[in-house]
Amino acid sequence: MSTLDDKVMQLMNEVERKKEKLGKLKKPQWTTSCSVPAPSWITDNKRFNIQVCTDLSMLALLRGWLNDMTQHFSSAMKAWQQGVPHKFGGYEIQDWISDIDLRVEILSMKTEQEKLKKLEAKLKTLTSEEQRRQMAIAEIEAELDS
Repeated sequence: MSTLDDKVMQLMNEVERKKEKLGKLKKPQWTTSCSVPAPSWITDNKRFNIQVCTDLSMLALLRGWLNDMTQHFSSAMKAWQQGVPHKFGGYEIQDWISDIDLRVEILSMKTEQEKLKKLEAKLKTLTSEEQRRQMAIAEIEAELDS
């Protein structure tokens, strides 16, 4: 193998290490229904679905709005000397925020997985015929050992 092949293998091993570290996406454990009653200035719909949103700006806007709502709610309850939990749409506001944070984490993981997949595909095109054969043999050996 050439020095170039060694470098490609080193990079492929690094991509594989990052993929293993990232792990597989697990089914999320949502705390809320993920359907937030949101004001019209956030969405034209009466509800905003956290599970299907892919727009980080929209998720940040919603999270900020919930944070502001918590502060205003706390201020009002303090003024009235009440100790009622901060509920909104049937759930604690912090539960909504946790679900938004979980969605952002899922989107980040998906983005990283896609990036690693593209890098792996590029690296595979750079491998020599001999290197491809070695990789195929290693895959077969791994299959036989499991």
